[in-house]
Amino acid sequence: MSIGDRSSVWFSCLVSSEGNGKIIIGEGSNIQDNTLIDAKRETIIIGNRVTIGHNVRLGICKIGDDCLLGMGCVVDDDVEIEPGWVIAAKSHAKSGSRIRSNEIYAGSPAKI
Repeated sequence: MSIGDRSSVWFSCLVSSEGNGKIIIGEGSNIQDNTLIDAKRETIIIGNRVTIGHNVRLGICKIGDDCLLGMGCVVDDDVEIEPGWVIAAKSHAKSGSRIRSNEIYAGSPAKI
């Protein structure tokens, strides 16, 4: 696991990987309390200046810089999130989704 400068992982988070799995957290990002991040044997990349809200469940994904993931969201495996997006609280990004830059997604499944 790699955590960039000025980043934080808050209390009661589970940040886990098996074997060769990797979790990379960029600079100035924060992972808020009760969040679950499980890389299994894959790689999860969280960009710079990303806020991941409380109680988020994060699968195998790639998150660009300057993003906000609201409280209680679920991001399935195989999701790519471009820089500069917002996913509203309690939304669900389904497997295979590509969240485009500078947009707000909400709902289950998450849509513009």
